[in-house]
Amino acid sequence: MLLLDWLTGRTVIAVDRDSGGAEFQLSHGGRLRVECLWRLVVGGRIVCTSEDHGQRFGHEGAVESAREATSILAGREISHCEFHPETNDLVLSFGTGLRLECVSDSAGYEAWMLTDPAGAQTIAVGGGGLAQA
Repeated sequence: MLLLDWLTGRTVIAVDRDSGGAEFQLSHGGRLRVECLWRLVVGGRIVCTSEDHGQRFGHEGAVESAREATSILAGREISHCEFHPETNDLVLSFGTGLRLECVSDSAGYEAWMLTDPAGAQTIAVGGGGLAQA
């Protein structure tokens, strides 16, 4: 069973991106490593996704997804968390119509890894299910 209670009240400090995915740094030592599709939804509309990184969308410069996510999420407090065991999707709500949705998109690869402040890890494994370390 996935215990998400420790996430409530945490804030996002920063989002970092590398070739394998993104890491959402949380206050007080927690972190969320996402290697699947993630998206930010504000007021019922998608405003940024992991797939947007490097795209121009008619603008002068390319989208920097981690920078965009940091500007939207930094300092925002997590108010509610949901885990959908049938798909391994994880949703963090920030109470103002803002959500971070981690959408598992592979039957074989790990989708995300959540590390609590004590270092305990919960991993959303490919095809469904969780592993804890």
